[in-house]
Amino acid sequence: MDCRTCRLDPDINKPYGCTAPVLRESRIDHDLRCDGSYGYYGEFDWSVVIQGR
Repeated sequence: MDCRTCRLDPDINKPYGCTAPVLRESRIDHDLRCDGSYGYYGEFDWSVVIQGR
């Protein structure tokens, strides 16, 4: 089985409503847990990992 992923262009992500790993794979620094203060995530000091390959 050939399991590959592709990186979407950042301009495509918003119109398609992409979130989470799809955004991070496209190197977009956005995470609903961090930006929207979801649950207790606002209590922690952390950043979104967007390291490229």
